[in-house]
Amino acid sequence: MAHSPLRLPAFKSGNGSLIPFDYSDTFVRLAILSIRSLPVVCWLYLAAYLFIPSSTVVATLPSALRTKWLRLMARYVWFPWSVIEVVFSLYHAYLVRKVQGPGPQPIYSRRFLRKVFARALKSGLGLDNLVKADETHRQQVEQDNIKEATNSKLEGTRPEGNEKSHSKATQANNGSDGDDPEPWFKANALTPDDPRARKFQREQAKWFHLDPQYKKESHKHITRRDVSHWLAWSLFNSHLEDIEAEHSDISKKARAGDELPQIANETHGTAADEADEEDPNLRKVYAEPGEWSNAEGGTRLDFLRKARRMLEARQGQRYPLKRDGEPGPEEELDGEGGSKDQPLTGSMRLTIDPVVVEARPFLVYCITQSLSRFTLYRATRHKGFELRTSGRLSYLVSIPSSWSPEKAADPASKGRYRPTIFLHGLGIGLAQYHALIDELAGSALSETHPIMIPIQPHISQNIFSPHFLKPIGHHEMIICLRKAMKTLRFDGDVQVLSHSMGTIVHAWLLKSLGNRIARSCFVDPIPFRLFIPDVCGNFLYFKADNSIKRLLRFFVGREIGTANTLSRYFDWSSNILWPEDEIPNLTSPQHTRFFLAGQDVILNCQETREYLLEYGVKEEVTSAEGKRERGGMVVDWKAAHGELLMKDGRGMKMIMKWLQEEDE
Repeated sequence: MAHSPLRLPAFKSGNGSLIPFDYSDTFVRLAILSIRSLPVVCWLYLAAYLFIPSSTVVATLPSALRTKWLRLMARYVWFPWSVIEVVFSLYHAYLVRKVQGPGPQPIYSRRFLRKVFARALKSGLGLDNLVKADETHRQQVEQDNIKEATNSKLEGTRPEGNEKSHSKATQANNGSDGDDPEPWFKANALTPDDPRARKFQREQAKWFHLDPQYKKESHKHITRRDVSHWLAWSLFNSHLEDIEAEHSDISKKARAGDELPQIANETHGTAADEADEEDPNLRKVYAEPGEWSNAEGGTRLDFLRKARRMLEARQGQRYPLKRDGEPGPEEELDGEGGSKDQPLTGSMRLTIDPVVVEARPFLVYCITQSLSRFTLYRATRHKGFELRTSGRLSYLVSIPSSWSPEKAADPASKGRYRPTIFLHGLGIGLAQYHALIDELAGSALSETHPIMIPIQPHISQNIFSPHFLKPIGHHEMIICLRKAMKTLRFDGDVQVLSHSMGTIVHAWLLKSLGNRIARSCFVDPIPFRLFIPDVCGNFLYFKADNSIKRLLRFFVGREIGTANTLSRYFDWSSNILWPEDEIPNLTSPQHTRFFLAGQDVILNCQETREYLLEYGVKEEVTSAEGKRERGGMVVDWKAAHGELLMKDGRGMKMIMKWLQEEDE
């Protein structure tokens, strides 16, 4: 999400953290308070101007201020601006109320949810490469079975051993391909004292608003009904009560032999139909009509309970029915074992919880958009870019005169003419990436590689855009990008550089285009480990306990466009990226690079680093002799979020060098 790469000089505070502008936290608090207060001051000034005689106001001023120019300023500058700010504050309040409504509620297929949920739970079990290895293993088993079956036919015997081996591999990966994963989790349930179970309990507890004294024994204070409420959101973006009512209705009609209700999927429609033509795989993630009201397959409540039992197997014990109680029974209970008089432990339910927005003056939007418009002007007038559109998507593109699709497709060119796509993150739009745009346009890369930069107004504080509160979602974005690439004749593969929230769109491209994304560079990547609430928690929920967090929370996280995007349109199951089979050439530094910032206050750098290491990504390190051992992951332990894209920084130089590398 985006701490802006455009930063003023940073100084060390007393506690050693990097804080822009000043080492004093008081300065940051005062700056935020001043901006918050401006609309209030405008309201007071307007009221005073309209209802208090000017002679009375002038009489209260010191004689030195009773000048003609001051009266002119009050009449022709301050009064009109106060009117604008007051009207805007009313409009902003209307928008805040508007975004509180529900966002899209896609209903995913049973197979898709099994696959996502099983993969999330298996993370950290030491099986991380299992899914990737399984396809190779199965092919080998099938070949061995065919070979032995042929021999056994000749010898009149049954093949042994391989069937057992195949069964073991299938069970270990159950759920990774959409099969029912519960039997595997039951057969491989952890014990409560297993370090993997304890770590899972700690990470799972982050989703819940527990008092600090309860966090060490979170499994005793999160009840079965608490976790069922959280699962209703995480799986179905719904309230538990709605899913229970739906289950009751389906059960009654099934017993009576009545026609079962069809659960509507809000995502189906024109965009989805068009997506079918562009990419048939996109539709596979959605539930078919009647899938969740099928008595044989089970309802959404049945699936929720199955998911909860898998969580219990993963953490080594069942959830209690009452807070600080004993582990609950194995059988299912009406109401998930809860009672009306028992208070719930709240949890983060990103797309259901209220959208928290902090008011800001119209002046702030004028300043930020002036900077972005100026950056756009420079790019189109002086940097060789053109502004084009594809559907609702606007994008910058620069195509060198020496480029042609034929040159790009020629293997002998070694990727020298491969198109480059940059995907920006949250913040104030292109203005915070002006240094990167200058680098892209001024480097040798622009002489041979087409450069494309999609613009996302909903995460750029562009309140003047008609799409400001209507983000371009996963499938619409893919449709727009596919059409744009077709128009630009990007018929072959491409390389993608993404930052922060832009890495989510990067993930969408990888899911859709696969091997056409020949090279990928992720900076401050968001789409990994989304089953742990580090990103949404740090950005929206957890206490902002230092100046950097306070600045990000106020200026970015609680800006209405950003807050609406994150709190109503962020779909973790669609945004999550599985390194093992969704990133081509994951472990090749030539093809895939990751840049992490050690002082990132949004991502958990250490956990993300360990997660990627588990999948075989090597970290680039410098030996004691000063020799650099190249790896796909670079960690700058002193850098903050976004700092790796600062002008003349080590990260920027490494990224630009990597983008210009030829294929080996």
